[in-house]
Formats: sequence, structure tokens, C-alpha cells
Amino acid sequence: MFESGLYQLIQNDPTLEPLVGQSVWFSQLPKGATFPAIVIHTISDVPDITLMETINLRPRRMQIDCISSVDQLDARTFSKAVKKVLQDFAGTLSDGTEVQTTILNNDMDIPYEVGARGYAYRVVLDLTFWVVEPG
Repeated sequence: MFESGLYQLIQNDPTLEPLVGQSVWFSQLPKGATFPAIVIHTISDVPDITLMETINLRPRRMQIDCISSVDQLDARTFSKAVKKVLQDFAGTLSDGTEVQTTILNNDMDIPYEVGARGYAYRVVLDLTFWVVEPG
């Protein structure tokens, strides 16, 4: 499954692991999570269709939230490290998904959020991964 391969790519990258540790999540940041953190969201998974069939190569649009508790500049610095790993990525993920190319659609700051232990500063990366999933 593409999501698990993407998770492993981010979680095991030697440049990101010292920054984020084990704080990589899907869809929602759990209560009490440590910062910095990465939250992965699926924006869309709509296959391309020809007149004859649905093709195997499909665009997977994903949102990667880079969250810091320090300030917006720290979140921006953190997001640049994530972007360096993901932008233009092509290769085979640990789950067997073949990524043909990765396109950065947007890179934007989100206003801070007030939390129980302070503020959460967030930068959002919107990426499209063109993939062929196994099976």
C-alpha cells in the first residue's frame, strides 16, 4: 500500500529521522504527540481512465504537514528538509509501489494553532506522486 511505503520513506530517511524521530502520523496528530511532527493526509486518489480501462499509473495527491512548537520559521526550516526528500522523488518504496515522479503543487504556511502546551506552527506541502502500486 502506497501510504505505508511513503510512511517508511519519511520515517527512515537519515536526514529526517534526527529531526522528527518517531513522530510521523497519518491523518491526525494524536493527543500528547511530540514536536516536531509530520502528519500525512491523502487529498485524492482518483485513477486515470482511458476509453478502454482504468490505467495502473495513477496520481496520488498527498498533504504533508510539518509541525513545530518553536515558531513559524522553525516549521519552515523543518519543511524544507522534508521537501528535499520528497520533491522530485522517483523510485520503488518499501511496499513495492513504484513512484514515477513527484510534483510539488503547493508549499504554504498555516496560521498557528493554540494547544494545551503552547502553539503549533505548521507548513503544508501538497504533493502529487505518480505511482504504480503492486498487484
